[in-house]
Amino acid sequence: MNVSIVMRPLSEINWIPFVETAKLTQGTSLFDYYYNLYGNILWFVPMGFGAAYLMKRKYTFLRSLGIGIAVSFLIETMQFLFFTGVSDIDDLIFNTIGTMIGIVLFEISQWLYKKWQNKKTT
Repeated sequence: MNVSIVMRPLSEINWIPFVETAKLTQGTSLFDYYYNLYGNILWFVPMGFGAAYLMKRKYTFLRSLGIGIAVSFLIETMQFLFFTGVSDIDDLIFNTIGTMIGIVLFEISQWLYKKWQNKKTT
C-alpha cells in the first residue's frame, strides 16, 4: 500500500459556502446534489447522538457539537492532504447540521426516558 501526501495550494479548497452545492443542481442528475446535502447530514446524525451519549455526565450541547465539528474538519483535512476527495466548506456545514440533529435526538431520547421512568415509579 502506497500512501502519500500531496502538497497543493489551499485555493483548491471550496471555501465559499453553498456555491458547489448549488452547481450540483445544474447537473444531469440531482442524485449528486441530494447525496451531498442530505448524505452529509445523515452521516453525522449518529456522530451527534453518540458524542452526547458517550460524554454522560460531562455532556453539554457545545462539547458534543465541538466533537462533530472536529471530526468533520479532520475528514476534510485528510481528503485535502491525501488527495482522496474534494475539501468543501459545505461538507463541514452539512456535517455540523447532522451533528446538531443527532444531539437534539439524544436530548429527546433522554427526555422520553426520564418521562417513562417517572411514569413507571408512580
